Amino acid sequence: VRIDHKADMWALGVLLYRAAYGTLPFEEPLAILNNRWSVPAGAPAYSKDVSDVLRALLADDPAQRPEAYELLCRLASARGLPPPPPALQRTHDQPLA
Repeated sequence: VRIDHKADMWALGVLLYRAAYGTLPFEEPLAILNNRWSVPAGAPAYSKDVSDVLRALLADDPAQRPEAYELLCRLASARGLPPPPPALQRTHDQPLA
């Protein structure tokens, strides 16, 4: 298994889940190994956009997780904002300027 920047996207998903629900997404035994998570009972209802972002970030298959630029575009769209400048888009093998 190759560990790359998509692991960071997954970790961001865990962080956002914790911020949204006050708990970790993988509380039951072995849940993290099977990537089984759900919204806690009685949790606040968030928009479909927020749910979709969490689902994408916590995807079991790293190839299904968004790139950072794609995530920025999704978040901007959810807020009714224009997409970020294309100059922010880069591939994971490009060095930071």
